[in-house]
Amino acid sequence: MKYSILTFSLLFSASLSAQPTWKSGLRERVEIENPFGALMTPNFCTTSMLDSRDWHYEISHRFIPEIREKGAFGGLDGGANVRMSLGYGIKDAVNIRIGRSSLHDNIDVQLKFKLWTNKESISNNFAIKLGIARNGDLPGEQQRARIWQYFGQLIYNIQVSSSPLRLGFVPSYLHNTAPYSLKSQNSTIMGVYALYYLKEMFGVWVEAAPLITGYRGRLWPLEPEYQKYNTPFSAGISQETGGHVFYVFATNSLQLNPSQFLAGSPKNSSPKNWHLGFAITRHL
Repeated sequence: MKYSILTFSLLFSASLSAQPTWKSGLRERVEIENPFGALMTPNFCTTSMLDSRDWHYEISHRFIPEIREKGAFGGLDGGANVRMSLGYGIKDAVNIRIGRSSLHDNIDVQLKFKLWTNKESISNNFAIKLGIARNGDLPGEQQRARIWQYFGQLIYNIQVSSSPLRLGFVPSYLHNTAPYSLKSQNSTIMGVYALYYLKEMFGVWVEAAPLITGYRGRLWPLEPEYQKYNTPFSAGISQETGGHVFYVFATNSLQLNPSQFLAGSPKNSSPKNWHLGFAITRHL
């Protein structure tokens, strides 16, 4: 585990001191047309798109020990749930992404479409994302018949004039919220996030996924029968440099893939339940 701590420390130090060795053309284009310079936050997409034939890589960790856990070195000294994904620009307005979470062997495929862009004094944009996820470690014949989950998200981003504050709203629908359940469960969620740029490259941000209607309860058989899930919440700092975006944050959710994060968290957002997370994305 000391190697995990060393690796994380080196990555974070590099993010603070890195200077871009190449200039991403997306950065200049995004400043004109999109409120957000990044394609994603740690848990949601923005309306920013990859150009045709561009590639984009993501790796994200959620450390299992709580930050306050005694002897856990601030939450770093323990295992982690990991997500990796790769995105590709089919067209300027059509992107595809394939990702995998180590939690329950969840693999997802997403398609994102740019719908509309307004370049006036109020910069606001719409996109839509459709996805399918497969859970690979469900036991039993009945559960294996329910390994598939489906989700859809409408993404709206807005920036007023040259304000450093950027807002995102992501109404979402998740079908088959609890794959272990023998009864089909569905959820409607309102994803929200906000980013405030302190400087051109540095920002502070927050995001959450409160339930509007539907199911938010027990997901896995080892949990108590009447387990209730809570709103997943994350907050932290970000740095955009060259083709990279770095995120370091605290969160009450250990679930990474969209169908997992949207289902909620078994822990509430009290600071005693916070875990450390980081994510790194890069244009290839």
